[in-house]
Amino acid sequence: MTSLLLNLSNLLLSHIISSIDDNGDIVCLLLTCKQLYNNNNVRKSILFKGIGEAIDTDSGHESIHFKSTATRFNLLSFQDIYENSISDQHPILSDQTAKKTYKYPDWIQQRIYAESRADKSGVTTALVIDTFKVCLRDTIDRKTVYPPRGEQSRSWLYRTTASSPITFGSFGQSSSWSYPTLKSLILDLTTLYSLADLGLTILVSLTELTFEWVGGFLKNVGPGLLPNSLTFLSIRVMGIPPRDTFLSLTSLVTLEIFIQKRPIDQETEQPFIDLESLSNLKTLTFNDNYEPTKNTNYSIEISVPLSLTVLTLWSESAQIPSRCTMPLLEKLYATQRSLVDGKVCLLPCNTPSIKKLYLNDCKEIFPANITIIPSTVEKITICKSTKESILTQVVFPPSLTHLSIVGSYEPVQLPDSLVKLKQLLKTPIVSTFEKTSFGNELENFKFRTPILPSTSS
Repeated sequence: MTSLLLNLSNLLLSHIISSIDDNGDIVCLLLTCKQLYNNNNVRKSILFKGIGEAIDTDSGHESIHFKSTATRFNLLSFQDIYENSISDQHPILSDQTAKKTYKYPDWIQQRIYAESRADKSGVTTALVIDTFKVCLRDTIDRKTVYPPRGEQSRSWLYRTTASSPITFGSFGQSSSWSYPTLKSLILDLTTLYSLADLGLTILVSLTELTFEWVGGFLKNVGPGLLPNSLTFLSIRVMGIPPRDTFLSLTSLVTLEIFIQKRPIDQETEQPFIDLESLSNLKTLTFNDNYEPTKNTNYSIEISVPLSLTVLTLWSESAQIPSRCTMPLLEKLYATQRSLVDGKVCLLPCNTPSIKKLYLNDCKEIFPANITIIPSTVEKITICKSTKESILTQVVFPPSLTHLSIVGSYEPVQLPDSLVKLKQLLKTPIVSTFEKTSFGNELENFKFRTPILPSTSS
């Protein structure tokens, strides 16, 4: 068998070995055929599978699998094969403090740390581990940036293409990296940052920008501080931004605004966010965590474009002016209070296409003298935050096919059109259920032909 293998060409041998998926089988083959291992040309082409990338691109951190493999690799005779397996496309940038948190063998450090490498061509992904603040305009230049997940350090992961090689600069110094290639950026907010100080406008090709909340928000937010190329923006702001903040972002398809409210002066002009001219906008989310203000008349007016198809309004202060029709709107996610108070107009002339309605924080009885459920709605989810019955006066439209109720049991009159009913009950389980399955998600809780308690029990 060994002699037959040795008679094969180096190219064919390399192809055979590369087709073996299990690293243990590769080791067994080389131990069995030592002459094969001693063939330098063949050995240089052998790679162990699935252990060569020092960066976990899903989490934006050093790969746990890579760490465990590197520290447990004791067969020095196979060290050169393991070294061949380490990806040249995934270097790590790190200062000395960060390096001390995890100690790799010197021969591995020479491969995975960018500072030790002379040849940086062919790099596709780089992980930046920075234990001190670095100005964004001095560091960002890649295709994709992933945020850190730890509280002590900031880790940024960049992706690029072979045609746009990385030139690594020193931390705290002006970098020679080029900016036009960056497409997607995610940044953690751990404190209060000034948007102007981040220098994001140099990222002229940026299409996706996300600010993750880790205890912080943005201040000094205003027009002209974000790249006009954005199609997706998720932003967290301290206070209400100026009305024209987003008007230059004409390519936006998805916009998520998270507001941390500040004390409102009674004499302050009513806040207004103008989105009406953003003709490409399809999905809008506005969230202020339902935080009440001392001024009971306070509200935030948001004008929206005709193109909107999905609207999420987790706010009891925000309102969409009735003059803003939403002919393409299909899905609405809102609080009960928003609909009851008319913060969103669901008259047929305003929202003729709406199909799905999700109502959160439902704790009051829906009034009988108000029509809040359009006749076109097919799917409704009611999330209750009270044990009392709140739907007794609601008349569901004849178009309704799916109804989900999260919370205590509701005695409701179901339309004949209904084909699917779900209830996630937070009360003790009724013993007369014929079939029950449990889960943490609404989709996992289903029952068939239930016998529910009467309204008098």
